[in-house]
Amino acid sequence: MTVRSRTSRPGRTGERRREMRQDKRDKAMAAYNGHHGASTVGHIETNINTVWPGASKELTGRRYGHVMSIANKSYHDGRDNAGAEINSGLLVADGISLPVALLTRLTVKNPQVVSYHRAQLDNWTYSRPHYVQDGDGWRSVMTDEARRMMEAGEPVHYRETDYHTVVYLDGAEIARYPYML
Repeated sequence: MTVRSRTSRPGRTGERRREMRQDKRDKAMAAYNGHHGASTVGHIETNINTVWPGASKELTGRRYGHVMSIANKSYHDGRDNAGAEINSGLLVADGISLPVALLTRLTVKNPQVVSYHRAQLDNWTYSRPHYVQDGDGWRSVMTDEARRMMEAGEPVHYRETDYHTVVYLDGAEIARYPYML
């Protein structure tokens, strides 16, 4: 008498189950419209499983292939929009390759830049704070007082605040932009 395990019964073999998975995979790959390289497909499946762990079990092969196509398109759209990509430890943008490790040595700061401009009576506004310069620097003056001072010919200023971007490599400034990145 031969004793059979559950998996050795006809129609329930491990081989049969593997064939069904391969059939589902074939349908997914037929519906997927991206690059079919093992590395690319592996990355896409890993990303899908990160967001939706049961997707390969819950969806039909064809629908899973469509989800793979969506993930692939989203990746390429994002890469095209960024204008750069990271490949083999290099940041590649506009034909220039930089080691990603170099980026850890960069520091970006956005210092506040304050400038004072002389106020004019012809563009006077009550909503803007006003300042006068004295021996200790700049001090704020009340709007009515500032207007009286201007009418008497004394200099009154308003303040503008901007932010710049300064890039440092290993603590040394390498770039400065007159706007905030």
